[in-house]
Amino acid sequence: MFINLRKIIFWLAMLLAVSASADMITDMAGRKVNVPAPDKVKRIFTASTAVSYLVYAVAPEKLCGLNRPWRHGDEKYLVPTIRNKPVLGGWLGQGGRISNSEEILATGPQLVFASMVKKSSLGNKIEKNLKMLRIPLLFVKSSELKNLPEAFKFVGKVTGKSSRAEKLCAATERLLKRIAEIKPPKSGRLRIYYSFSPDGLHTSPGRNPLTESFFQAGGMNVFDGNAKTVKNPRERIDGCNGPWRAKMSIEKILEANPDIILTGSKRFYKQIYKSPKWQALNAVKKHHCYLIPSTPMSWLDRPASFMRLLGVLWLSHIVDPSQISKAEIVKETVAFYELFLQCKITEKEAAALFEGTGR
Repeated sequence: MFINLRKIIFWLAMLLAVSASADMITDMAGRKVNVPAPDKVKRIFTASTAVSYLVYAVAPEKLCGLNRPWRHGDEKYLVPTIRNKPVLGGWLGQGGRISNSEEILATGPQLVFASMVKKSSLGNKIEKNLKMLRIPLLFVKSSELKNLPEAFKFVGKVTGKSSRAEKLCAATERLLKRIAEIKPPKSGRLRIYYSFSPDGLHTSPGRNPLTESFFQAGGMNVFDGNAKTVKNPRERIDGCNGPWRAKMSIEKILEANPDIILTGSKRFYKQIYKSPKWQALNAVKKHHCYLIPSTPMSWLDRPASFMRLLGVLWLSHIVDPSQISKAEIVKETVAFYELFLQCKITEKEAAALFEGTGR
């Protein structure tokens, strides 16, 4: 009789996850959950990349796996303990793969953090799956920047890293205060078109975690959810039917004629000045197209993480250089990477992270 080693690991991990439960805690969705005592929490899985980054900032050594792989070249900005973690996917299809229960359990997670989607079908699915696997699930509210201080404190409390979480919280509150000081240009808010796809046609209309930074930086989304230019902001794209994604025709983009173009796609950024169909846009004519900094995590777009605290400052400088100087961004970047990512960089290295992101 042959023994299936993977199944043994599967069930042992399940037993460990169950037996470790000790304390009762209320998560950010108001649910009471039995979890391991903070000093016993050693292995955490997250249901999405945004939440993974949140836990990374507080306790990177406790992550038992990644939702998607790091890109080549990002290693120098990462703590050594996280560089070679297994890629386990996520319930949002992170990295092109959905989480496999056996693979997750093989890493022995003691609890799972997920973005607070409790009332959605996705939240119900995650909760149902983990209930079957008998792994404690904690919902975290961090999609809006204003939620980050509380989210850091919550993760710190659960993981026994309250002291570090308090430092992150204090830095976050300081940056939020600085962001609150940013005002729109006297000439009016610049209209920003954002695309996350290689063809440049997929955008995120209205105000949501991906685009709130535009307004905080003194600009606005050219395809605001209430604008007449958006007739169907809920078009089905990439298997996701929701208000965060929409596909626009090039004609509609030409009609909107944005002042600034932002993208997280290097392929789109490389071809935007070469493709004839984009040449009529003012943003292209004036070379106001920018690739969002993304080393080792995106500063603004997918996933919408704590890196937006830095990204808003960068975008504000683009919208109105008189609001925030390049020197201030460099200084903030050095401090940000040292605290949030535990990575020391020079001012020259900091500048290189966002220089060359526009032409």
